[in-house]
Amino acid sequence: PVNPELLRKAGVFTLLPVRRHRNDKIPEEALESLLEDYRKLFEDDKQSTIPATMAPDGEMNIFCLPEALPERLFVASRLNIVGVIHDGMLIVRSCLTKLTKSDMTEGLDTTAAIELSRDLDDSLDPTFSDKGKLGQHSGAYKKLMSKCVLEMVRMDREVSAYMLDVYSKNWTQKIHRPENLAVNTFDDYMKKRLWDIGIKPLFAVLEFASGYRLTPREREMTDKLLELLEKAAVLTNDYFSYDREESMNRTEGVRIFNAVDVLMKHEGLSVEDAKAK
Repeated sequence: PVNPELLRKAGVFTLLPVRRHRNDKIPEEALESLLEDYRKLFEDDKQSTIPATMAPDGEMNIFCLPEALPERLFVASRLNIVGVIHDGMLIVRSCLTKLTKSDMTEGLDTTAAIELSRDLDDSLDPTFSDKGKLGQHSGAYKKLMSKCVLEMVRMDREVSAYMLDVYSKNWTQKIHRPENLAVNTFDDYMKKRLWDIGIKPLFAVLEFASGYRLTPREREMTDKLLELLEKAAVLTNDYFSYDREESMNRTEGVRIFNAVDVLMKHEGLSVEDAKAK
């Protein structure tokens, strides 16, 4: 367990107990090896363009996967980190719709963002071999993930197959689709935004890492809890990230996709009132 006093000093506001894995070094090793491979494959040697998952108190998977079996912690951490890096590529490289032509040439447009997500999705499929459908990043992603995916399948074929299927259907096939960026109401926004938050894929990774496969009855019970957790995660993220997104919109032309902005536009609220609601 993490000392509650340390959590308060760090600005964590959850009332739930926070736990960390005993093997602190394994997720850090997964991060270091993945970043080294990533830079080689994507020809990117700038740390600033890669979202970090390290914090003063440890790599994020120490806290995301506190119950992971030690022998599964490395590959599970690697998959989670790939998700963070991929999401960061879409944001940092301006994959969300830009507002000006000059901005478009500096990053990836929405079509390229979809292709990037499809490339990652292909790389997580152990059976995928149709080279005719490969995008420009598929080869790099496949090299980045193939060893990890094969190791997961070797460890636990049934659970890893389920996990990769959830990861694909509930995240990589859905995020940043044009139809998911067009919203008319707050409820419409929430329905589409839930695809982007990645709670169900993270929980599936947790299942694999812990070596436990839920029964149909257990899954039915946890799905209801995960839906509430997804909503809480979306609103918490949007509340704290709105100012940053608004600044990026003004300075870089990156589109805002945030509950605060939706409430302001569709319900005529001020920033303060939208945040309060």
